[in-house]
Amino acid sequence: MASGKGRASRAGFSGRIVKWSPPGRPVPLRQAAGLAMEQASQVDAEGRAAGPSANRGEGQEQAAALVDRGWRLIHEGDPGRALPPLQAALAALEPSSCLKPWLRAIHGTALCFAELGRALEAELTWSRARPLIDRELQPADRRRVTWLEARVEIRSGRFRSPAAKLDRVLAELIAEGAAFDASLAALDLARLQVEFGQRRDLVRLAASAAPALGARSIPPRCRAVLAFVWTLVLRLYPNSAGLLESAADYLARARRCPELPFMPRREPLPEFSWDQMDGELRRQLCAVAGAGWEVARRSAAGIPSALQEALSRPFEELAHARLRF
Repeated sequence: MASGKGRASRAGFSGRIVKWSPPGRPVPLRQAAGLAMEQASQVDAEGRAAGPSANRGEGQEQAAALVDRGWRLIHEGDPGRALPPLQAALAALEPSSCLKPWLRAIHGTALCFAELGRALEAELTWSRARPLIDRELQPADRRRVTWLEARVEIRSGRFRSPAAKLDRVLAELIAEGAAFDASLAALDLARLQVEFGQRRDLVRLAASAAPALGARSIPPRCRAVLAFVWTLVLRLYPNSAGLLESAADYLARARRCPELPFMPRREPLPEFSWDQMDGELRRQLCAVAGAGWEVARRSAAGIPSALQEALSRPFEELAHARLRF
């Protein structure tokens, strides 16, 4: 089953995946609901204050700004705070006149509900959009919706239906040569294969993901992260779900900022010895950390403390384990 601490989300029509790891306490749901009503009222009041001749476009712009704010908070890993502006936007938008902002608000709201453990509300939110998806969206947008819906289902604890959807999405992305998106979808599919105990399928998926590691459309550091993850995921199996979630999270954020720093973890973690790590994994970790490959040949005693920290940060964030020197 998916962990309640899992992170998820895909930005509506950007194709970006972001996994949630809360940096602090989410806004209490009662407070979130109050904020949503307050923001919705503010949008309403501003429209009324402008008088009957107010330009409807201004209200739509305000609602679209709320959608952007909600997605920005999702990307920052805070669905509790993202939910109120998205709900306020839904109260102000009409799909007949502004379909894409409305769908982005629907998608973000469903993701927040799923991430906060409110699966029924996530499903009800999705049900509002389904009649319009096939009728109104272009194929590329429908694919992103399918991808996003699979993520919502995963966060709601359902796995078999999203596996079929991700298979289809991944095949289409590979056919189009969309290397970065295909790599992210492959990580999602791998997560489900770990959940089902499908090691053979996971091995095949890891092999099929290899060509993307040389794609120029993927920044060098992200390619290094992918190489490290696909090697480590089989070695940690069947305990590699956290690694796949963390990798999807980091890569989604790093897409816009390829040199995004790795964040240390504060919770207690298992330890992994540098001296017991094999050479290939060491070399890949050095590539992720920006250290020279010659460092991979050193024992722990021969690595300066600053370099130990540089190697530890990506290992902690991706592998959910502390690196012991």
